[in-house]
Amino acid sequence: MCCLIVVRTDLLAAEANEHMDVSIVVLRPITIVGLRTMAEMSDLNAVLKLWQEFGPRRQEIGHREGDASYSVMRHLGFGPLKETSKVERWAAVQVRHFSKIPKGLTAFDMPGGTYAKFYHRGPAKDFPKTVAEFHSDWLPTSDFELDDRPHFEIMPADYAGPDNPEAVEEVYIPIK
Repeated sequence: MCCLIVVRTDLLAAEANEHMDVSIVVLRPITIVGLRTMAEMSDLNAVLKLWQEFGPRRQEIGHREGDASYSVMRHLGFGPLKETSKVERWAAVQVRHFSKIPKGLTAFDMPGGTYAKFYHRGPAKDFPKTVAEFHSDWLPTSDFELDDRPHFEIMPADYAGPDNPEAVEEVYIPIK
């Protein structure tokens, strides 16, 4: 799992959805190994396909750091991030180090920095609503703005699955 350096917890404003707790965390850089694809930000089918391809391959990756999985999104374009923006999507695991990457998989050094951390609870189809709530309710009233680094989610080893209403993911949004 990511290395935590500093934590501060904020709550959404009282008029906002009170179940969303946001923590401010500073993370060290990490390395992930996995599969990647390019897709529009709103293309959830591309994400599903990526995870279906990655699932059987994750055990090929040596020197894993824990059993969690990482879903990473990098905006490679210029300008504001929109639903039609082309993004790089990753299905990956964190590694301590790597000497040989299995064929067809790729490594990526994720930068450290300050992130807003919160949880998405419920099926993956509801994830856009959770993130929209963060962007519309918490971010505008905070002292922070988005930073140009990868956004990611961590699914624990006991992740209930994308269709399960009891599923829980840790969400990390880069801020400055």
